[in-house]
Amino acid sequence: MSLKSYLKNIPGIRTKRKIVCFSVDDFGNVLLHSKSTRESLRKSGLPIDQSRFSQLDILENHDDLIGLFEVLTSVKDKNGKPACFTAFAMSANIDFDALEKNSWSKYEYQSLPETFSTLPGYEKGWESRKEGMEKKLLIPEFHGREHLNIGFLENGMKKKDPDIMANLQNRSWAALDYQGRVGFTEAFSFNHFSEVTEHHKIIESGLMLFESIFGKKASHFNAPGAREHNSLHKTIKNAGVRIIDADFIQNEHQGEGKYQKIYNPFGKKNKDGLNTVFRNCVFEPNLSEKSDWVDSCLKEIDIAFTCGKIANISSHRVNFVGGIEPNNRDFGLKELKRLLHAIMKKWPEVEFLSISEVI
Repeated sequence: MSLKSYLKNIPGIRTKRKIVCFSVDDFGNVLLHSKSTRESLRKSGLPIDQSRFSQLDILENHDDLIGLFEVLTSVKDKNGKPACFTAFAMSANIDFDALEKNSWSKYEYQSLPETFSTLPGYEKGWESRKEGMEKKLLIPEFHGREHLNIGFLENGMKKKDPDIMANLQNRSWAALDYQGRVGFTEAFSFNHFSEVTEHHKIIESGLMLFESIFGKKASHFNAPGAREHNSLHKTIKNAGVRIIDADFIQNEHQGEGKYQKIYNPFGKKNKDGLNTVFRNCVFEPNLSEKSDWVDSCLKEIDIAFTCGKIANISSHRVNFVGGIEPNNRDFGLKELKRLLHAIMKKWPEVEFLSISEVI
């Protein structure tokens, strides 16, 4: 591991406890509708094979969740608790049927429970999610209202962009090129600062929807695709959020291609009173088959503990879903189990917690 791996772990709060947190993005997001729509998008000329997300990412189903719960409960920490995921979740998704009824002229969204109830084959998925939340295996936190940039989508519908229309007609949102500095999944990315006004409204409605869905206020926020402007932080804090994910060194876009560097020591409050945290370990088993992600993650955990830090492990749902390729889920869960048991063997005094339990 490089010197940089140590340096970023030096500033910020410290602890003598061996705490491991998993911060896992994208729960509830509809990126691909199905395997057949993936193939349809590929035939339309979209670069499906350039990203693991556009190849494999799909809404988590009953089998995915039950398999995940079995792995998380296969270990117990020093206090007898199983491992858990802080599941950064969407409140909503594109309402594709409503868009089609409006002749693709007006954006509409549907709540997360509506997504599970209307997608064929996902009827048991929402009940499984609730089971995981009740057992505190999944700790839902706010990942945005939806995992897409609405301005990007609306501009594409207005222009009848062929790639965007192919996605919408296939009930998907994948493999699209940047529009200026805006990525299609980056909900709060922008070209001009004036666009941020709408982002405040999306945050407010998304957090209200989150509370109505999960029965609790969100305490932790990680923006989809990152890239949010820090002026959103007051809106987030006013809604009850205490913690925000941020890069240790953040290049904040000011608009018009101008950026400002901001430093975010782990656990320290920013100017708006939010505790900033970053992810100092990474576990992405399907990102590259040539890498031993268990070994590299264990080394990063060791550095975190050596520096007196919480080991906050970054991952994504795409590693653990099998709705398109069951082998993807099986491999991801096998590697997750291997990681968890290796952690317990090396640090039997470890505690599995969510960030919101310790910050």
